[in-house]
Amino acid sequence: IGEREVGLFVIDEAHIVTTWGKAFRSDYWYLGSYLQKLRKTMQFPIATFTATAIYGGIEDMYSETRDSLYLLNTIRYFGYVKRDDIEIKIQKANDYEKKYKEYLADKYRVLLMRLEFFMKKQKKTLVYFPTVTLILNFYDYARDNGSKELVETLSLYYGTLDKERKKANYLRYKNNDSTIMLATKAFGMGIDLPDIQNVYHFAPTGNVCDYIQEIRRAARDLE
Repeated sequence: IGEREVGLFVIDEAHIVTTWGKAFRSDYWYLGSYLQKLRKTMQFPIATFTATAIYGGIEDMYSETRDSLYLLNTIRYFGYVKRDDIEIKIQKANDYEKKYKEYLADKYRVLLMRLEFFMKKQKKTLVYFPTVTLILNFYDYARDNGSKELVETLSLYYGTLDKERKKANYLRYKNNDSTIMLATKAFGMGIDLPDIQNVYHFAPTGNVCDYIQEIRRAARDLE
């Protein structure tokens, strides 16, 4: 900020102040202390915005973020985004006694079958995986067992991927040169594509907030 005079301080995606501050980018955890220091010499309001935060209960992200930023006399606005164009389908596995490797092989087989179907129907699809290892293992499985056309349309996106390759894969997907993206939650903030038709979770995401963020990347052109 230097010597600039602050008239308004806006924090977008405010839920990351505490969620990222705890385990991902520790600087966020100290944002409140920094703002307190600034406000000793200048007066300015602070506005925070998020579409994803738990309000109330033992995981009250609203109160945690407010307290972390040392906000006083807050004016609160709560709303929701109506998304009738999103349909959630949950299928329950019947056999819980299968060994993990057998279970994983079944999941790979089912996902491959569905991606082949989505590709033939030209449905732009985003598949979320909880770990990079699962992405790479499934990609190898698809190369060994899937059609050539499917493998050619797959793109990968995760945090540790080379920056240039990440950008190239994103542009392929954005421009529909690739119609299926295999990604971790790194494919998230700042990415706003209007024509994703399917969001598929290979496994449960880390928390409810991540899940809500991720499923809302579908069908944005219908909002």
